[in-house]
Amino acid sequence: MHLAYEFRIYDMTEFLEGLRARLGPPLSTSFDDDTCNDQDWVWNTGDDLITAGKQDFSGKQAFLISHRPSGLRPETL
Repeated sequence: MHLAYEFRIYDMTEFLEGLRARLGPPLSTSFDDDTCNDQDWVWNTGDDLITAGKQDFSGKQAFLISHRPSGLRPETL
């Protein structure tokens, strides 16, 4: 099962800080060019894969969070 939610952009900081406090620091990446600015944060707990993303495309901003069961176990890496 895969769940995805879109939240108001001004709620982003609160969500990210809550996830950091609960799950630790995420793996993060960003992409920036003339038309698009994306930031992504990923937490893999071993059981769950949680992805948060901020998209800024042509002045429109979106904050998305998705969750699905993890297919990868960090201890096997």
